[in-house]
Amino acid sequence: SIGNNAFRRAALTSLTLGSGVKTIGSEAFFQSDITVLTIPDSVTSIALRAFGDIPLKTLVIGNGLNNQTDVGKSAFLNVCQTLESISIDSPRAIGRYGSNNSYDNYLGRDGIRRYYKSYQGLHFGRFNNETNQAYNVTAFQCPKLETIIIGDNVISVGDYAFDASSDFSSLTSLTLGSGLTSIGNYAFNGPTNLTSVTIPDSVTSIGSGAFNGATALTSLTLGSGLTVIGNNAFQNTGLTSVTIPDSVTSIGSYAFEGAANLSSVNIPALVTTIGDSAFQDTGLTSVTIPDSVTSIGNNAFRRAALTSLTLG
Repeated sequence: SIGNNAFRRAALTSLTLGSGVKTIGSEAFFQSDITVLTIPDSVTSIALRAFGDIPLKTLVIGNGLNNQTDVGKSAFLNVCQTLESISIDSPRAIGRYGSNNSYDNYLGRDGIRRYYKSYQGLHFGRFNNETNQAYNVTAFQCPKLETIIIGDNVISVGDYAFDASSDFSSLTSLTLGSGLTSIGNYAFNGPTNLTSVTIPDSVTSIGSGAFNGATALTSLTLGSGLTVIGNNAFQNTGLTSVTIPDSVTSIGSYAFEGAANLSSVNIPALVTTIGDSAFQDTGLTSVTIPDSVTSIGNNAFRRAALTSLTLG
């Protein structure tokens, strides 16, 4: 184990963690100068702000962190300001966990105290740099993050895992592992220059706003195990066509709303609900609604370019 504050504010630029390390204490490497970090598979818990406020560029996290609660609050506070690549293989530790009234503070490198709301789990994008006690987020951004790799041992990517709607413009590569079963709400929020996403066959649900703001997304492959496409999941993307797998039963509200170039989509035979505004303001010219559909929401195809419609 590595104790609390063990290397706090040390001038470390390089760190190697051996395979015997299991626990890392509170603020163990807080405000050090580490730029490259690998958390080995042996590590099963990381405490409060352990690697907070450090200038990380490359981060690799092994499979030892099983759950979001194994990761202390703000363990990687503000690191997404400098992060360029990240690879995570932790089964259920990714995502933001906790209530919205967990108030916290830390002393900045300049000696001025910052105030923010703190959460457990592996989550990135919240820049907390406010000196007043309003506890607001300064920005939601990962401005330099180019590559995300979600490993094959990952089972779920939780809510707000990469919450970077202010600036997620550098992300061009996203790899989702073969063991993934669920993608949470706003998991990849705001990747404006991401052009391609492949959802593996293992994924059964995509949460609300999962890829919200992916305006450059033109290529989307949905896996054969998918059953639920959440609200706003692919809202305002650049998609031109989508093949929805036969396994899908529900298409959420605003799921593809605002995809102005979307001219082709299929509604599979198992779909029972199409949510409000699901395909509003798209370029769809022809749609066939299967017999299985029992509910079509308000504005579902409003202002689409439809010239042909078949209702089951």
